[in-house]
Amino acid sequence: MDDDLKRVLEEMRNENAAAHAETRRSVEKTADALRRETAVTHAETLRRVETTIKALRQQIREESATAHEETRRYVETTTSAMRQEIREESAAAHADTRQQIQVTAEALRQENVAAHAETRRYVETTTDAMRRENAAAHADTRLLFGVTAEDMRHRVENVADGVTLANEKIDRFDEKIERIAAGFDLRIIRLEAEISRR
Repeated sequence: MDDDLKRVLEEMRNENAAAHAETRRSVEKTADALRRETAVTHAETLRRVETTIKALRQQIREESATAHEETRRYVETTTSAMRQEIREESAAAHADTRQQIQVTAEALRQENVAAHAETRRYVETTTDAMRRENAAAHADTRLLFGVTAEDMRHRVENVADGVTLANEKIDRFDEKIERIAAGFDLRIIRLEAEISRR
């Protein structure tokens, strides 16, 4: 009778050890899979953030360069056209007024001065307006970048929170397995003590 009981206890101990080892292997595989999946997700998120930031920087540079180039071309074209127009008007006025040059010379000078002053005011007004438009465009770009960066930061924080929760669940599961194993060990010890007393 004692031999049978010992054999049963030994079989139970072996089965318990095998089940405990299998449970540990399953837990370790699950934990490794979760860690790998979390690492891949975190790496992908970081790559997306870096790609978005690089694209935004390149876009800002290109838009700024295009705006500056367009402004320079516009100012050059406007200035050249005005100079040509002034030359043509001045030449026509001189051709028409050669016979009355002494009478109309002062009037032409005044008109020329007024034309130059008007041209300068127009260029200054146009340049100021373009500066304001460019500043507004830069402000909108900075605002968009700030919103995008904040959204990415929240996403990264959510991923980090998910990793923390997964680790906590794994830790609790390990503790539960340890308690179950400890309970089996205690039962086996009690049975062995009872057998010894017999």
